[in-house]
Amino acid sequence: MSFCTKCGNQLNDDDAFCAVCGNPIMQQTQTQPQEQASQSQMQIQSQVPFQQPVYGYFKPRIPGRGLSIAGMILSILGVILGIYFFSQAVDDTSILNEYKGRDFYDFYDFTKYFSEEITTILYCSIFPALALIFSCIGRSKGYRNGMSTSGIVLSCIGLLGFIGALVVYYSI
Repeated sequence: MSFCTKCGNQLNDDDAFCAVCGNPIMQQTQTQPQEQASQSQMQIQSQVPFQQPVYGYFKPRIPGRGLSIAGMILSILGVILGIYFFSQAVDDTSILNEYKGRDFYDFYDFTKYFSEEITTILYCSIFPALALIFSCIGRSKGYRNGMSTSGIVLSCIGLLGFIGALVVYYSI
């Protein structure tokens, strides 16, 4: 029983090439004892790390990759919602300034609307918060690439949009 020196695949005695990586197999001569061959083979195996081949579109599991992808998706959603709610808050303050001198019931309706809007902002602010958490955990698990870094940056921008909207509503 022998093993490939390149990938560590188990080989048959009559194989000329490795079935996994295609590495040519060097046949042992009869003058070399079996014991020496197995010792040299063990030394080669300990020097060459085992690499699992990659087939098609499937890539090996990378720790933190899924969390970084989820963080990136949530951070994009958080930025979009943060910009929307901030622009909505700025528009609502201009509308409120028009109705300040009018009837009390109109002002009451607007403050009720603002309280509902603030509640919606607080519920939706979980998207950039989760994005920040997922991206940081993905980065701490070793997936340090542009996706986890941009997920952290975009989630901070989304949180700033939500915080800005809350500041505008509470300053009214």
